[in-house]
Amino acid sequence: MEPITSAKGTRRRLRWGSWLAVAVLMLGLSLTTLPALPALAAANIALSNTSLQPGEVPVVSGIGFNQTEKISLWLTAPDRTVQAYGATYSDANGNFNNYSFPDASNFTQQPGFWYITAQGLVSNNQAIASFTVGQVATPPANPNPPVATPAPVVTPPPPVEVAPGAPTLNMANNIIRLDQLPVVSASGYNGGERVDFWLTGPDGSVKTYGFAYAQPDGTITSYSNPMVALNQETQAQANARATGQLGLWYITGHGTASDKTGVTNFVIAGPTLTASISSISGNVVTFTYSASNFYALESVSMWLTDAYGHVTSLGSTYARLDGGLPSLEDSVGNIISTLNFLNNGLTGPYTMTAQGQSSHFIVQTVLANPLAS
Repeated sequence: MEPITSAKGTRRRLRWGSWLAVAVLMLGLSLTTLPALPALAAANIALSNTSLQPGEVPVVSGIGFNQTEKISLWLTAPDRTVQAYGATYSDANGNFNNYSFPDASNFTQQPGFWYITAQGLVSNNQAIASFTVGQVATPPANPNPPVATPAPVVTPPPPVEVAPGAPTLNMANNIIRLDQLPVVSASGYNGGERVDFWLTGPDGSVKTYGFAYAQPDGTITSYSNPMVALNQETQAQANARATGQLGLWYITGHGTASDKTGVTNFVIAGPTLTASISSISGNVVTFTYSASNFYALESVSMWLTDAYGHVTSLGSTYARLDGGLPSLEDSVGNIISTLNFLNNGLTGPYTMTAQGQSSHFIVQTVLANPLAS
C-alpha cells in the first residue's frame, strides 16, 4: 500500500479537512454536521478492533465506495493533529477489507480517542470511525441501552370555537413543516375590505402576517405572506422565520371595515425518525429507516453511535420535497429504504442520529442489538 505524501502542503490540507470532518464527533454532536457525501451511496467503515494499545494500528474495512477507486485514509489524534494513513483500492463492489498501514505504528502512541477517516478520491465518498488507544475510561462491561427521546406524536389541531356570524378561516393544510408558510382561505368578510392577519404561537407570542383584500363576495383564497430571504439564507430558512416554533398555532384575520374577526389553527410538526434492523449477513447489518418533517430538499447527515460511544458515519442524503427520507431511488424509480453498516468492533444497541444541515434539526432513534434481533 502506498502512503499519502507528507509534504507540508498536503499535510495542511489533510489537517484542515480532517478537523472539519471530525468536529461534530469531538465536540459532542454540535450543530456542525458530518461532511456532506454524495447521495448515490453512503460509505461506511468499521474496525476489527476499536481498543488498541500504543503502537498498534487500526485494521479497517469499508463499503459504499466506487468500484476500484483509490481510497485515502488519515488518523486524527486526541490532540487533533492529523497523520496520513496510506491508501488502498476498493474492489469491483466498492468495498475493501482488513486494510492497515504498519508504518503508522509510531503515530499511535498518544492515549485517548482517535478517529480514522477514509475518502474515495473519485467518488469523494467519506466515512469516519473511532477507536481508543491505551487506557481510556469506558462504560461498564454491560452498558445500558442508549435512550433517544421519542418525537412527539403529531395530531391535528382541536376545533376552534368562534362567535356566531364570525368569518370562517380554513387552512390549506392544518399540519405543516417549519419551512412551510401557513396558507389560509376565508369567507364572511365585507367585499373589498382589507383583512389584517396575525399569528399566535405556542408560547403566546404574536407575529404580524400581512394583509389581503377580500373579493367582492367577501372571500380570500389561498393567502400566505412570503418571507424575503436574507443574505446567505435559503428560502426554507426564510419561511421558517414566519413562525419559528413547533407546536399549535392560531391565525387570526380581522376585517378593518366590518370589524369582523375570524380564527383558526394549525400545527407545525417537528422531525421524526424511525429505523429497524432487517437483516444481518456476516458483519454487514442492513436496516430500514424513514424520517419526516425536515426542510424540503435539505441535506441531512446521518450517523450511528454504539453503546460505548463509538461513532460511524452513514453519510448524507437529501430530504424529499415533502421533507421526508429516504429519497434515493433505484434504476426503476423505487425508493431505497435501507442502509448498511459494518458492525466490526461495534457494540449494540445503536443510536441513529439524523441532522438537517439547513434546519439544524437533530432527531434520534434506537436500533435493537443485532444479537437480540
